[in-house]
Amino acid sequence: MGENITIYDSAWEPEAQGLPFDFEGIPKRKVVLIERGINRGVVFDRTSAAKASAKPTGHAGPPGTPWGAIPWNCVSPQGTRPWRR
Repeated sequence: MGENITIYDSAWEPEAQGLPFDFEGIPKRKVVLIERGINRGVVFDRTSAAKASAKPTGHAGPPGTPWGAIPWNCVSPQGTRPWRR
């Protein structure tokens, strides 16, 4: 990706329309997914965190969800959107 792209996941943004915790009851943390075009972070639920020897980030989906952790509230800060010139 281009250096002009930054994307993070945060339930704490004013525009976020979600709960501050995931379906496992774990508080959501802000996770920088892409910073200036480089992958920086990964979201985890309890299962994926255990496999990666990491801590859950509060991104578990509903029970029985086959796809694992999900970034629910992705944000691209103003000035980093590739379609804005």
